[in-house]
Amino acid sequence: MIFYGECRNVHAMSSAAPLGNLPVDMTSFVDRTRETARARQLLHDHRLVTFTGPGGVGKSRLAVRVAAQNRRAYPDGVWHVELAPLDDPRLLAQTVSDRLGAERSSEPPLTAMREFLRTRRLLLVLDNCEHLIDACAELVSALLACAPGLTVLATGRQPLGIDGEHLLPVPPLAVPPADRRLTLAELREYGAVRLLLIRGGLTVHAANREPIAQLCRRLEGIPLAIELAAARLPGCGPEALLDRLDQRFEPRAGSGPANPRQQTMLATVAWSFGLCSAAEGLLWERLSVCAGGFDLAAAEQIATGPGLPGSQVLDTLTGLVDKSVVTRENDGHRTRYRMLETIRQYGRDRLLGRAELTGRRRAHRDHYLAMALDFQSEWHGPDQARWSRRCDADLGNLRAALEFSLSEPGDAPEALRLVTALGWYWAACGAVQEGQLWLNRCLAAAPEPTELRAGALWVAALTALVCGDLPTARLRVDEGEALARGLGSAATLAYAIQYQATMAMYQGETARALDLYREALDRHRRGQDALAICLTQIKAALCHSTRATPGSADLTAAIALSRAAIADAEAAGEVWLRSWGQTLMGLALWVSGRPAEAGPLLLESIRAKRAFADRVGLGMSLEVLMWSAAAAGRAAEAACLTGAVESVLTPIGTSFFAIPTMVRYRDQATARIRKSLSAREFDAARRRGLRFDLAQAVAYAEELLSTPPAPQALTRRQLEVAELVALGLSNKEIARELTIAQRTAEAHLEHILARLGLRSRSQVAAWVAQRIRR
Repeated sequence: MIFYGECRNVHAMSSAAPLGNLPVDMTSFVDRTRETARARQLLHDHRLVTFTGPGGVGKSRLAVRVAAQNRRAYPDGVWHVELAPLDDPRLLAQTVSDRLGAERSSEPPLTAMREFLRTRRLLLVLDNCEHLIDACAELVSALLACAPGLTVLATGRQPLGIDGEHLLPVPPLAVPPADRRLTLAELREYGAVRLLLIRGGLTVHAANREPIAQLCRRLEGIPLAIELAAARLPGCGPEALLDRLDQRFEPRAGSGPANPRQQTMLATVAWSFGLCSAAEGLLWERLSVCAGGFDLAAAEQIATGPGLPGSQVLDTLTGLVDKSVVTRENDGHRTRYRMLETIRQYGRDRLLGRAELTGRRRAHRDHYLAMALDFQSEWHGPDQARWSRRCDADLGNLRAALEFSLSEPGDAPEALRLVTALGWYWAACGAVQEGQLWLNRCLAAAPEPTELRAGALWVAALTALVCGDLPTARLRVDEGEALARGLGSAATLAYAIQYQATMAMYQGETARALDLYREALDRHRRGQDALAICLTQIKAALCHSTRATPGSADLTAAIALSRAAIADAEAAGEVWLRSWGQTLMGLALWVSGRPAEAGPLLLESIRAKRAFADRVGLGMSLEVLMWSAAAAGRAAEAACLTGAVESVLTPIGTSFFAIPTMVRYRDQATARIRKSLSAREFDAARRRGLRFDLAQAVAYAEELLSTPPAPQALTRRQLEVAELVALGLSNKEIARELTIAQRTAEAHLEHILARLGLRSRSQVAAWVAQRIRR
């Protein structure tokens, strides 16, 4: 299937930007000079380094810092995977593959990563491994064994326990000793003191020197504990704060974890909870059901209830931000909030065993189900980029909502409703394998022959087609079609027929496919489904182009359908399908021998795909661009584009080269490139393209299309040959007409094709006809 790209994990579309996805430090980094130097040396010498230590000691922050400092050592990037929101070890490989951009729809994620990493040199940061320790150990062992350029930096409360692992225990920050009096300058040299002063907005002086030192010792230098305490300093000062650390802070004999520092951390969190207002405590507990962050709307929906009216949620949430219990983040598009995992887990533990936990999880599920339904209704419109970012940000919450629905008796239909509403997210935004996993689970859990199941079946067919799994798609479509007919569901039946047409196209049955597309289009129009109308037009345009020859009725139909789809998408303010319409029109114009007209459309399409990182659409645009470059004699650029196409399409495993016509066009272009370049030159240019990420591929295409080579005029003799070609003469007849050798006539024709960027005699004839009209 070719219509679904990837918009997850979108990085800045700039070839100058460093590769990777490291989070940006929002606050200053304090101390850790010794640990940073040691970590850098370990990463230089070894391929697996694990930072260990209790919760709140600063493992994650140190890992991000060290990774950022080592970017230059990894030409293929530094990639960060936050594992705290992930509860299901079955999704670990999928999650890591997605963050790397290594997903291949036709293969399991581990297989895809092995292939992706085989020739790359990069650093993978696996953050917060402790709750997935066995799965992480198995995954890391498998990847390191097959990827010699891979280095892994893991963090967790315990080692992974595999061969080749080198540990760096992360200690608390240094605290001032209790057995001697320090000068003010000496006191400021201790990391715990510096952190407390910076976060609390304090200046140390003679009067507060001792309380500050005692606070740092009491908190044992644990950064999270210090940050929680520092949030209280503006209101009460170090002396009063020290007085308020009551006996709850002291770990009780026989209780809690064996690690004394972990006891201190948990006691500090409990102390901080005890200092919250009643409303703040309720909000802390209730928001602990969120996974990976939340926005204000989610907080209001999930946490409103007895003791906390909705009108007070914002003020109460602001209070938790001020106390460093919740962090506030803004990515330039939306304000979000999150809790560190230690804090979130404390709130979750307080809900365990209480009936309220199920109620809050249900409220959480209902909120994200409503969000998914809004996504479904608004996807075909002007807010697609915003919706793709929002679903990416809330993927952890969507997973949690699905898992809850599948685990609660009687709630499987709600899981099916949720997973179906996210259909275009799974298929169009790079989460296709995960979507297929959830669809399979939800369909198995809700087997009743309902309208809801019928709709889920065509979504499941969609994801199977994107994955290239035609047998599964056939089963899903056939069941969905039978169910839709039995239920009298016209809308679902229209989609089933549309996907039957797509499978027929891929099987080379283009006449049958076009008949089915016409039927589906008629049904979608009767149902006034604007998205489906646009999508069907684009698919039918491709089908016409795959069987077209210059000047044929199929080309006329392909251009008309593409133009109609572009107009419909523009009317809706839609970007994704409009870019596909431009790609397909560019393809049709190229087939018709009009590459100059195809170029601007391809450029606009490529630029539009930035918002979605649409790999399949970008791959097709780059492929047509490669054909044009090869025909225009730009062999080195065309060879680079062959590698770029492979780089773009490999992560998703979907290729339009299953269509025989596309294979023929590529073979012709490749033969032309190899005729102009030596094997060494071709391989070097291709390898350059293979190393492109999405940003670099887009930038290269923009440069190529924005700065075309100067037009090459035909010589007088070449014009004579072109005119005779237009009259339908063969090479032998042209040679006789011009009194030249047949091999000379053939050489002239080759030069004409290269100079004009054409690839066939019929295209030369069309060029001559246009020249005469001008």
